[in-house]
Amino acid sequence: MNKTIALLLGLLLAGCMSGKAAVEKPPDVVPVFYATDRMPTEEATSEEATPDAMFGAERGPLSFGVAEVSFPEGHRTGQIESPSLWSIEFSADPTRHVVDKNATPSSWVGFLGTLQQKIAASPDHSAFVFVHGYNVGFADATRRVAQIAHDLNWDGAAILFSWPSRGGLSGYWSDTDNATWAADDLAKLLTEVASRSGAETLHLIAHSMGTEPTLAALTRLSGQRRPDGRPLFDEVVLAAPDIDTQAFSEQLQQARPLAERWTVYVSSRDEALGLSSRLHDQPRAGDSANGVVIVPGVDTIDASAVDVSMIGHSYYGENRSVLADIFNLLKTRLPPDKRFGLRQVASNGQNYWVFQP
Repeated sequence: MNKTIALLLGLLLAGCMSGKAAVEKPPDVVPVFYATDRMPTEEATSEEATPDAMFGAERGPLSFGVAEVSFPEGHRTGQIESPSLWSIEFSADPTRHVVDKNATPSSWVGFLGTLQQKIAASPDHSAFVFVHGYNVGFADATRRVAQIAHDLNWDGAAILFSWPSRGGLSGYWSDTDNATWAADDLAKLLTEVASRSGAETLHLIAHSMGTEPTLAALTRLSGQRRPDGRPLFDEVVLAAPDIDTQAFSEQLQQARPLAERWTVYVSSRDEALGLSSRLHDQPRAGDSANGVVIVPGVDTIDASAVDVSMIGHSYYGENRSVLADIFNLLKTRLPPDKRFGLRQVASNGQNYWVFQP
């Protein structure tokens, strides 16, 4: 009897240890290569500085580094799990939340060397550059880029360009000015990445107000090509562009030769762009409430049918259908009529696509 009890206790203990080992599986860590023209804070030089404390909202010189973001084993696609008062959580837990582990500054030479190594190690020698929108702090931006890379199962380099957004709702007009100001620095980064990173597959993604410096930067690069003669980018994705529709169409036509294909995601349920349209007294390109803006040679996709979030502005990174479409776009390079879940719609003699509800 004692041997039987001892055996049962041993099996129970082994099961507990096995369960504990499963719970304590190390989180997945995604490196984010960052370039930013935010001014570093005084805390930035401290070895204990967190990404939240490294950069503020003031304009500064272009600087570089690598941030590491960890993902819990139970991470859900489209989510950036964070502490919640509803769950009585007061600090980030790597086993439950997406966590900024660190951000390590480097020189341009060091940044480029590490970037080249990451790209060379990927199966298709790939990279994407992401430009965030309004009301986004530096650490928030690194988490979003890491989440997109993680959810897309991205093997190449994920590169963030972070301009000096104030990261607050009241900073809209200040963000507008800073986004425009950052265009020159973004143009420099894009030129260097396209020509010196070794990326054979290179994509560019911009969200919301980030479309403003992105298109401005690309118009500055008009006529440039990669060393092998190809356009600078394979795919350019503009999600919920917060930019005047007329300026958008004009700049996009000028920038079109810089990429093999352009894709624009819009929605009629984007409350943030609806407010922006009223603030500017002009419709915004990503707001399809009063009609879809169609630019010849550009694939426009209306996400109204699948967006179920409250504000409806971050569907590009939160909605599974949109993420799946971006995955197919970047991974397979198929046109919209060959991708699952899209239906073609005709409007005034032109075509765009909508997600199947």
